[in-house]
Amino acid sequence: MKRKMVIVITMLLAFAMILSACVPPTSQQTEQTTRSDAAATTAAPTTTAEKPAKLRLFYVTSGIAIPDGFDFANTPILNIITEKANVEITEAIVPPWSDIATKYNLMMSSGNICDVVHYSGVNTLINDGKHGAFMDLTSFINESKIVNERYAPFVKQLQADDGKIYCLRTLPVDGDLNCSFFVRWDVLQDLGYTELPTTLDGWLDAMRALKAKYPDSIPYTTMDNFHFSEFVFNCFGISGRGIGWQMHFGKVIHAFEHPLYKEALKVYKTMLEEGLMDPEFITNKRADFDEKRYNRKVLVNQQNLGMAMVFFPRYINNGILEARSIPVEWPLVDDPNVDPCAVYEGKLAVGNTGVAISSQTKELAGCKRFVEQLLTKETEELCTWGIEGIDYNIVNGEKIEVVDDGSGTMQLSGSSKNLYRFLFGGNTRVNIEKAFQAGINTLRSQVPGITEEEIKEYSDLCWKQYDKILDINAQYPSRSAFTYFIVLEDDTQSRAAEANAEATTLAAKAMRGDITFEEFDAQAAAFLEKYKFITDEFNAKLPEAQKKVE
Repeated sequence: MKRKMVIVITMLLAFAMILSACVPPTSQQTEQTTRSDAAATTAAPTTTAEKPAKLRLFYVTSGIAIPDGFDFANTPILNIITEKANVEITEAIVPPWSDIATKYNLMMSSGNICDVVHYSGVNTLINDGKHGAFMDLTSFINESKIVNERYAPFVKQLQADDGKIYCLRTLPVDGDLNCSFFVRWDVLQDLGYTELPTTLDGWLDAMRALKAKYPDSIPYTTMDNFHFSEFVFNCFGISGRGIGWQMHFGKVIHAFEHPLYKEALKVYKTMLEEGLMDPEFITNKRADFDEKRYNRKVLVNQQNLGMAMVFFPRYINNGILEARSIPVEWPLVDDPNVDPCAVYEGKLAVGNTGVAISSQTKELAGCKRFVEQLLTKETEELCTWGIEGIDYNIVNGEKIEVVDDGSGTMQLSGSSKNLYRFLFGGNTRVNIEKAFQAGINTLRSQVPGITEEEIKEYSDLCWKQYDKILDINAQYPSRSAFTYFIVLEDDTQSRAAEANAEATTLAAKAMRGDITFEEFDAQAAAFLEKYKFITDEFNAKLPEAQKKVE
């Protein structure tokens, strides 16, 4: 009898094991996804019995400086992220920043697509997704708590024209605003200013005062191809560097069509004639531009808002110990033809860098866990501050950054920790606050005699200006539809680049007086007729793009 009972029990146990082994793979995948969906600010919980998913990863550096011999598949920061997500990176393809398109295209043409792809070209990801390379992430967004929390306001902005979502895009960051510039507050104070100028004429007068006191100074300079040339143009509501297409009271125009364009050109011409503007503005290379900015008291400097806040340590590190840069809002010209929405960006949209999941992956649950972990507060802090006890210490409840002593023996994560801000961008407020504080510490350590009172006064002014610019920007509707969501046809994009080169030459000639304004009128009219098809395509695609930001 006992023997029969043993046999029966043994058969029941075997039957139960068979049933367990027959659970369909889709059910197992659903269980893993459900577990990962529970994550909010931490990675999906895993069990010791779960083996890490093995993933191949393609990612770009976004121009971040990386030390020689860097192992992109095995870094302290990446290893923390992957451990939390319970994945293992078996291969990382990270091309040089100057060659990302070639390496990306090689991967795609080979058909051997990495499980997770991070690339600074969302239109490319979307196009390849539509051709089957990447998964539709719609259900992932809907089902994952953390992904949904992050992207629910931006679902329309993520959708391709077929309604599917082939990549997540970098989340909006305030510091990416391009509706500000920075000035040398110390230079203004040296000229007797106690407040910032508030009009274009006021800034021109400040430049004149600077030139009078320091004849060798260059109050304003730019780079080749009109890079950093926007100061006067933007004051007149002319964007696109003054040589491209822009929004103007609800429609797309080329800058040459702006009714105040010649007025802006005349201001630039006057600045050149009076020595307020660098005569080499159109030929400066980066090294020339930087040398002048540091050493010739350049007063007005274009940068995005985040960089405007944290530029001052660069002066200190270049030996200009008196330099104090602060962000400033654009002084718009008081004219009904000036559209503030052409200058201020309004509510920000998602960015142009994206993360996609290969449609071929055999580790879908692992890919999802990895992407979720990238979006956690934990990862954002990690990629901002690095590792506690190595990159920073907690002192009196606050993070204090560890400064590299230059010995080469410290194990700091350095700039490489920023590599994994795949979906956060670089100019989040938390990152700006950290960088600003590091700059303040540079002032303390390198500027003899500076007092805490001076530091507080300067810090308060910077943050007051930062918040003021954000407040002004928030008053206007988003122009992201034009900036991010109109995709021109390939041939049109090529012709637009050609047009920008022609427009640069024509505008520069008018600024320098190489041609008369009457000659400019005639040549600009011919230009507008030649490239009218580009303007027409922009306006034809604008209504559909606008739906993404409504």
